[in-house]
Amino acid sequence: SCCARNPACRHNHPCV
Repeated sequence: SCCARNPACRHNHPCV
């Protein structure tokens, strides 16, 4: 799973 709309989470779960 990724965090498309959460900048704080994107570095952990980037959407590729």
